[in-house]
Amino acid sequence: MLDSNKNHALDNIKERFVLEVSDNYVKKAVVKKCRDHKSTLKKEYFKKNISLEEKLRNVSLGMLGYQWEDADRERVGTTIRKKQKFMHTTGSKSFACVVDDEEKLKDKRAEYEAMASSDSSVNLDDIDNLVIIEVLGLKRAETMRGTLTLTWILMVCLSQVAVQSQYYSESLPYDPRPVKVTNLYFFLHETLRGKNPTVVMVAQANNTSNDNYSSVPFGTLYAIDNPLKIGPGDDSEVIGNALGLGILTGKNSTTVVMYLDFGFTSGKFKGSSISIFSRNPLIKTERELSVVGGRGEFRMAEGYARLKNYFFDGTTVIIEYNVTVIHY
Repeated sequence: MLDSNKNHALDNIKERFVLEVSDNYVKKAVVKKCRDHKSTLKKEYFKKNISLEEKLRNVSLGMLGYQWEDADRERVGTTIRKKQKFMHTTGSKSFACVVDDEEKLKDKRAEYEAMASSDSSVNLDDIDNLVIIEVLGLKRAETMRGTLTLTWILMVCLSQVAVQSQYYSESLPYDPRPVKVTNLYFFLHETLRGKNPTVVMVAQANNTSNDNYSSVPFGTLYAIDNPLKIGPGDDSEVIGNALGLGILTGKNSTTVVMYLDFGFTSGKFKGSSISIFSRNPLIKTERELSVVGGRGEFRMAEGYARLKNYFFDGTTVIIEYNVTVIHY
């Protein structure tokens, strides 16, 4: 295992847990865990399930039973050695030693529990520590406790990695909050010309046809940053702005499809906004646009906005907005 991988694993563990062992001990435990996991994977990879019928096809005539068993074991061992790229030179404690330690721990624990039932001075909470220290010795007991702790830590980390590797979560029932209806009333102020316009043409279609006599031809794209005010007067209080895009999409009419985000900068809904995406027939005195979303207090909003032309002089446009918003 590369040193960079060891250090990366050590950093991840330190971020989640407070350790009472040295960094080298943690790295060794990580390496051992990875080696054991690799060994398990290799066992699954090299394991080849062959039916008895397939094995008997290659038995030579006159071969005795024990001879066939020895030959089969040699065949399996040779196949595995051919697949292996590297030979193992180290390994963990043998299974027999582990079983022997476990049996000793069980016997010693039973002995201490019997003592605790007749002697009140023996603390039941300390039995596990006493058993481990007496059977394995103090140094091995500390090593075993550290190994168990790190094993638990690694299991938690691996489980988190498995969850984070997915890009989606489990689907759960949705329990919505009570629905609220809010009415918003304000005026949008738009400046078409002058030193500080709030609507700017971004692009225009390359249309050379003589059929289009409009001063604003089909396909023109605009960037919009219009202030929102409480009243129609120029000195009215500014409560937010409308940012977005509008594109002229009507070949034979002044219809604009626009997306605007109405963000509020004061009052109860400061920091919240509603999104309007709809067609807007500009020449009509009154029209209706759709509210398709929002954020903040207007999260998951829907509704509609009624517009009415209030003032137009060729340079300045003032539009009255009466918006009904349904949100949670």
